[in-house]
Amino acid sequence: MARKTLREYSEDAPRSLSEVLLVEVNRNWCRDSVDLAPTTVDLPVGAVLARTDDGAFVPYLTAAGDNQAAAVLVTPKSVSDEVQAAVVISRGARVAASGLAFLSTVTDEEKQTAYGQLTALGIIVEA
Repeated sequence: MARKTLREYSEDAPRSLSEVLLVEVNRNWCRDSVDLAPTTVDLPVGAVLARTDDGAFVPYLTAAGDNQAAAVLVTPKSVSDEVQAAVVISRGARVAASGLAFLSTVTDEEKQTAYGQLTALGIIVEA
């Protein structure tokens, strides 16, 4: 299987958290440690994630997730057959829309839906 890279997310995927995170209320409150389900793609900083039924996180709009945007990845993660520990922004932050990363199959309309779902969680997406 060929390894997919963050280039599949976008040509200008963020390289650091400062390209994604504009404001954070309190680092200890805004971020959570979570389990990232096994993934067949590299996930860049700013990847929008959904939660699975068992509480693990997957890229937004994958078959395994519940298709509700639930968090934004803080550090990049590589392809893995194992569950990985990850840190995510889950509340109380303002993020740049241009810094968020989605799978290449996610449409602009689906991205807008994800922005609304993130806003409902207290993650404000700025254009």
